[in-house]
Amino acid sequence: MTASERDDMEADDLMIPTTAPREPREETTFNDLAFTNEQRYLAAYWTWVHPQYAVVHKSTFDLDRTTPLLRASMLALGACMLQNGTDMENACTIHERCVKVLKCRSFGGTHTFRICDMQAIVLTEVYAIFKGQDFSERFTSPFLEPAIPSGVILMG
Repeated sequence: MTASERDDMEADDLMIPTTAPREPREETTFNDLAFTNEQRYLAAYWTWVHPQYAVVHKSTFDLDRTTPLLRASMLALGACMLQNGTDMENACTIHERCVKVLKCRSFGGTHTFRICDMQAIVLTEVYAIFKGQDFSERFTSPFLEPAIPSGVILMG
């Protein structure tokens, strides 16, 4: 199976939820009712995520031509930036779908190491690290142990 055939098979698994907020909030930057979720999430990604994590080359990016996994990983991060309950739920759903696809690739031995795949993995990990609820599941025990032994008094 070629990478593009695999991408076509994964497209259905990486569909973006269509549930949108019922009415726009006053403080929102994007008119929630005028655009699709994909448009809003991509705009939020470029506005708030890309300046911090310039993983994707903005001037050459084409949403219609990118792989489903990269598209979904970008949109998950964009959705969570909107800080709306519905969008946050959608972000979680999209992220879970990305993780599921990556796990299937690992078990099936169908990983490809195209640049777009590596970008998607990095963005999926960024979401997991910064939006995860329980860091104890993500980090090793030496990371979670206190750096200063108990009983040591710091002088300041």
